[in-house]
Amino acid sequence: LRSSQPQAPPAALLAHFDTSVLQIRDWVSVEVDMLRAQPVAVGDVDDILHQLDKQKGVLRELEQKKPQLDELLHTAESLKGTENRQHLHGKVTALREHWDEANARVLQRKAQLDAMLGDSQRYETRRRDADAWLTRMEARLAWLTR
Repeated sequence: LRSSQPQAPPAALLAHFDTSVLQIRDWVSVEVDMLRAQPVAVGDVDDILHQLDKQKGVLRELEQKKPQLDELLHTAESLKGTENRQHLHGKVTALREHWDEANARVLQRKAQLDAMLGDSQRYETRRRDADAWLTRMEARLAWLTR
């Protein structure tokens, strides 16, 4: 859609713009819904690591798809002279807000998972220490009661 390509009529650009906005919005919504629907148990280090990998994957995808969002913003700018200017601005603003909101949610969930991972690892270390202490005390008690 940039100036290096042949200039399409505004109606064709507008139709492509609307389709692209819907595709990106739907993709972002699906990603956010998928992440929201995946609970993690505190203490399950493997599950937490798996979910962290998913979060990182979504962040990578958001970064990779950012040029598409930027292209839509550029297209909206080039179509500002049309009678649908207010409509385009509203769509672009809503998409940008949705994108930013999704990115913030993913980052927030990643931070929660990072904290859960740290807590779970500390818990596991303390549990192993307590098990070792308990084993020593049981052995000592067995030795004392002989």
